[in-house]
Amino acid sequence: MTNDLKERVQAIKNWCSLNKIFYLKADILLPAAVIEEAKAIYDNNFFVPHRDSHGKGWESCTLHGEEWNVTTYNQDNKDYKWTKLTEYAPAMTNWLKNVFPNNGNYSRCRFMLLQPGGYIRPHTDTHQWREGDPLKDDVM
Repeated sequence: MTNDLKERVQAIKNWCSLNKIFYLKADILLPAAVIEEAKAIYDNNFFVPHRDSHGKGWESCTLHGEEWNVTTYNQDNKDYKWTKLTEYAPAMTNWLKNVFPNNGNYSRCRFMLLQPGGYIRPHTDTHQWREGDPLKDDVM
């Protein structure tokens, strides 16, 4: 990362922190086929409960990770791979591999689902976080 880019990223982080913004809206357009792929994944019962302790009706399935039905984080992620879910989501897989700006070193890539009436409690995606701990503000 160049010094100019590092300075710009730090400026964004500072602005977000000062303004209590913990997310940024990204104008990312996915291929239209991804919606149909997500529906097919849903219809084929690939979604599994995700973090029951963090909410209700929250489900996911993994496109890149340990396996399609393993949705939690593995710190060393050395066993991460593209899962059989890629057969059901070729447009999303292609978009992630060839269109979305990346270095090819993905951690987890998942489809997430929130069932009607479901909710997700405030949380931070770190292993050390416990209910009542402050949320992290680093949107980067």
